[in-house]
This record gives sequence, structure tokens and C-alpha cells, in this order.
Amino acid sequence: METQTSPVTDMMYHTDTYRHVHRWLYDTAQSNAGLASLACAVAIASVTSEACSALYTRLRDRPLFWLGPTRLTIFLHNFLASLLHGVRVAVMFSLMMVFMTLDPCLCVVMVMGHILGHLVCHWSFAWVSDSIVETKSIYH
Repeated sequence: METQTSPVTDMMYHTDTYRHVHRWLYDTAQSNAGLASLACAVAIASVTSEACSALYTRLRDRPLFWLGPTRLTIFLHNFLASLLHGVRVAVMFSLMMVFMTLDPCLCVVMVMGHILGHLVCHWSFAWVSDSIVETKSIYH
């Protein structure tokens, strides 16, 4: 006999693939070894997301390299920035699915991974206003 699902449950899972992935995440999080593996994967994905964000910001602020023609350099930088943005969005949606398992351990690991990633990847040695003042004092 087939199990009947309510319309609310059917609306929650838009596709069968999403239902299977969510079920796999939930089942994996129930075992200790699976939870530890997921925690490591979530931490790495969180740091990767912040690294993509930092590199995207760096890439949009100034070019990483210069090629002969300016148009080619601008095209490559915009293409790389878009690619990084796409990777970050994909990682964030994957992390959202993990967060939706509502496992407190995974949620804490995700937040701590983002904090660590932000600390490491967005580290600044000076305030922006200090670097502007130094630049002005050099040229004036």
C-alpha cells in the first residue's frame, strides 16, 4: 500500500530529487560518523563560500592581471567574477539544504565556518580611511 502525503508536504518538496537529498542528509545526520563527516563538509563549504566572496570583492575592486588589450582584461575579469558568484550561490544553496535539516550541531558548525572564513578571507591590515590618508599624503 502506498503512503499518502498531504498537499502541504508535496508543496514543501518541489521535486523528488530534493526529497531524496533532504532525506539522505537527515539520515546521515542521525549517525555519529555521518554527523562528523557532514560537520567537516559544512565547515569546508562555509569557508569556501566566504573565500569566494572575498575573491569576488577583490576581483571587482581591481584586476588580478593585465593582458594586452584592455577590453580582453575587462571581459576576463567580469567572466571570472560571474563564475565566482555562481560558485558561491551554488555553495550557499547547498548549505541552505543542510541548514534545513534543523540539526543544531550542523547549524552551529555552519555559522562557525562562516565566522572563521570571514575572519581569514576578509582580513584587513588597515582601515580603508587610513589607506586613503596615506595615499593622499604620498602624492601631496
